[in-house]
Amino acid sequence: LGATIAEVGFRHKLGVKALWVGTLCGLFPDLDMVVRVAGEWATLQHHRGVTHSLIVLTFLAPLFGWLAHRWARREGTWLQWSHLAWWTLITHPLLDVCTSYGTQLFAPITDTRYAIDAVAVVDPAYSIPLLVVVVWAIWRRNAPPSRRRRIVAGVMLAVTTVYLAIGYGLAHRAAGLAERQLRQEGFQPASVRAVPTLFNLGLRRIVAVNPAGDVRAGLISAWAPRKITFARYERSRDPLVKRALASPRGQLFLWFADGFVTTEVKRHEKGTTVILSDMRFALVSE
Repeated sequence: LGATIAEVGFRHKLGVKALWVGTLCGLFPDLDMVVRVAGEWATLQHHRGVTHSLIVLTFLAPLFGWLAHRWARREGTWLQWSHLAWWTLITHPLLDVCTSYGTQLFAPITDTRYAIDAVAVVDPAYSIPLLVVVVWAIWRRNAPPSRRRRIVAGVMLAVTTVYLAIGYGLAHRAAGLAERQLRQEGFQPASVRAVPTLFNLGLRRIVAVNPAGDVRAGLISAWAPRKITFARYERSRDPLVKRALASPRGQLFLWFADGFVTTEVKRHEKGTTVILSDMRFALVSE
């Protein structure tokens, strides 16, 4: 995405180095993945945190612009390089918001996580058109600025943005249909999400939670919706579950999962295990 933005709006002004600056700025927010060395709990808390903040990245853009201006031997202006840096920095977290993971757009002022469930974290239908632009731009990196290349890159950027908008529309429709059905069945949700599935924009994993913490989960096609068969997950009233959820890690997990947490109590010879599951994703982690 960063390289495509550079190709569309800046390469003809700043030269081929704009591609590399756009690429590096587009990758920069994910440097927070170094927190993985501190363990999975630290990753839940800090990934997509301050390095994905629109506030922090806006303050960093002039610095990146100054460094790029010096690297380019003062070709173009510092303001142009800062403009490129700002766009390619902030579009990374804005794209992340289109997934379901959750992004702290306004850290450190607030740790609220934003997600609109438009597309899956991995979606070739979104990535491949931008990859075509990048490969073409690198292949023709020594060629003079090309109006045709800019137009193609602009079209690809527009098409992929429309794709995100379609995904958001499908999520909104699927969540609305699911909430209506749940209320008719007597389940009063406090929150409903229509999480995109991998490689299928229209197939949505519905998760709903009520004020008591009970969860309903099911699948719906946003293209051709039918009545949803919901799996039922009742929040255990076991005192150990309450202790687990009230613990610092339990609170962290509830925050990360946006409250869509199911609980399970397993008793065995060595004691009792309380299992917390993030129902937004049908995946298993530690």
